[in-house]
Amino acid sequence: MSLRGWIIVVLAAIVSALLEACFLPFLPAPWRDIRPILELAVLFVVLSSPRGALVFAGIAGILVDLFRVDAGTFAFGRYITVVVVMILLSQTVLTNRSVYATGALVIAARLVDRLWLSLVHFFGTSLFRLDIRVEPLLSFGTTILWDIGLMTAAFILLALFTRRFLVTITRHSRYYG
Repeated sequence: MSLRGWIIVVLAAIVSALLEACFLPFLPAPWRDIRPILELAVLFVVLSSPRGALVFAGIAGILVDLFRVDAGTFAFGRYITVVVVMILLSQTVLTNRSVYATGALVIAARLVDRLWLSLVHFFGTSLFRLDIRVEPLLSFGTTILWDIGLMTAAFILLALFTRRFLVTITRHSRYYG
């Protein structure tokens, strides 16, 4: 990846972490369920940049851990784990780069993230008496709908404005006579 690509990764991590930790939780109901960190991490994985996705997840996780005011959910480890699972899924199961594979990858990322939060909630409340909250299922469903919608729009815009996902068909003029 070029220097410009790394700068984009770092700036995207900083902006998305600050949005998710400091701004979006204070918005009204449907807007506060937008969680841009995992969506952008999926986008980096789909763009075949696993190192960029890991760096993005690490920077965003550190910033979320620094700026969140509630009990910690270990965002650094959570985002790194989710991105590693996404990279493994994209290289083994969801190998094609399509809108459907991108949607499935973002749903899998959200489910792994939810599993991590549930485990931290279980062990945090039972062993350490911490008050770690997991979002309700309605909010989780809204988040998944936002994820699918935003990732579909991002994938289509990338396909329209770049030639990254262009399928070329060669045409031969043959005479059969």
